[in-house]
Amino acid sequence: MTASGKDAFRAFLSTLSDVSDDDWQRCADLLIPEKYEPGDVIQRTGAVCDRVRFLISGLVRSYLLDEKGKDFTWSLHFNEPGANMKNRFVIDYASFTQGEPSRLCIEALTGVEIISIKKSDVEQLFAQNLFWANVGRLISDLAYHHTHHRVLSLLTLPAKSRYEQLLNESPVLLRVAPQHYVASYLGITPQSLSRLRRTLALPNVNDTQEGSE
Repeated sequence: MTASGKDAFRAFLSTLSDVSDDDWQRCADLLIPEKYEPGDVIQRTGAVCDRVRFLISGLVRSYLLDEKGKDFTWSLHFNEPGANMKNRFVIDYASFTQGEPSRLCIEALTGVEIISIKKSDVEQLFAQNLFWANVGRLISDLAYHHTHHRVLSLLTLPAKSRYEQLLNESPVLLRVAPQHYVASYLGITPQSLSRLRRTLALPNVNDTQEGSE
């Protein structure tokens, strides 16, 4: 694994809490490098998610299929300025925490570099080290917040409001992801997304703050 990959992960963790060299080394020794090509499946539907994966570079999509085989984009993962915690972690949290078969399929849309850590190592790290137990709690809290926020948006907001929310919270997504996947993520058709983009301005991503909350 490249030092830059580890550095990127440590830099993210530092946004949550100060990481001492000793605490960092306990985790760094457990990190596993992974690389994927466009179209590679990272997590298969029906398999238990048994690793936490942090995205270093590339674009990844999490999606699920309905009974008719139509796919719905659950999340788009990237690590760019403007990405939030949910964008950076490539994981099915329900499958990981409950040990149940995943309903999500996770695939690489581009060449992807990831670092991962096995669930058994995560559990051991949390049990033996208070710092990492606290970091795990913070990440879990953020994961719940983003999932709750997304579900409520899909259930209660009209298409225009969902798009405006995306402009405010993660406008970079419109630049890094194919538009038909962004439309699927918003729960609208590509044609509806095109109309919304013509009528609502896209803010300058440099004017937005990097989101980790």
